[in-house]
Amino acid sequence: MLTKQIKTKTNEKRHLALSSVEKNLSTYNSIVSRFFSSFPSNIPLLLRLRTKILWVMIMEELIDIYTEDGKRIGTTTKKEYYSGNTSDVPWIKCCSCFVIDENEKKILFEKRGKRFLDPGKLDLCSGHVQAGETPTQSMVRELNEELSIGENDSRNVHFLGTLKIDYTNLKDETNRKLLKCFVSAYALKMKDIGAIKIDNREAISMGWLNLEDTIGFISNNMTRIPYDENLKKSYNELFKNLEQYMYPKSINNKDSIKEQ
Repeated sequence: MLTKQIKTKTNEKRHLALSSVEKNLSTYNSIVSRFFSSFPSNIPLLLRLRTKILWVMIMEELIDIYTEDGKRIGTTTKKEYYSGNTSDVPWIKCCSCFVIDENEKKILFEKRGKRFLDPGKLDLCSGHVQAGETPTQSMVRELNEELSIGENDSRNVHFLGTLKIDYTNLKDETNRKLLKCFVSAYALKMKDIGAIKIDNREAISMGWLNLEDTIGFISNNMTRIPYDENLKKSYNELFKNLEQYMYPKSINNKDSIKEQ
């Protein structure tokens, strides 16, 4: 009965992630086997494997990898992806969110800590989409982990669009790296910003910018968010959607933010 319930609730993506983990994480087999050797044999296999996935994801964050046209081709660890051992960098999925003070109409930026990628740079609440997650699920998780925003608020994220960013070909060398990413961009209005608390393990401080300054900072590569001429059209559409979300009644006014 338990196995039947699990199979009913498990969606196709979880099954794909499950098979990929079993194929691609052989290096962890000995450790995982020792850890699970004490599991009673009568526990259904699918339940044991699902638990195994969760355990490995805690030890090494898993991410799905894709072709340039978005076809999923496998799963790897984040550590392995950034190791730089491949000349043909696959694509991954990430997410970012413009967290908005609904009263002051300002956008939150974090200052990155020294222990993580791009230390000292300004960044939105961002993260990798883990294996088996949808971008929205990932964004809800990141908002909670980085800013302590609960699900009652974070599930109201508004999708703005997707940026297709090839970091290996960026003109700005400070942002260039072995990374190709489909970035799902979101926005979230917060009435009570007092509830926001940054995770000091990832960020050392936070601040707020109005919409015009936000667009200016991003467009001039003053943040961790890469801006390039070949991305200009995508960013203009994203900024337009962000403005419309923040100021739904003024998008056609003459004082609206101009495209950069």
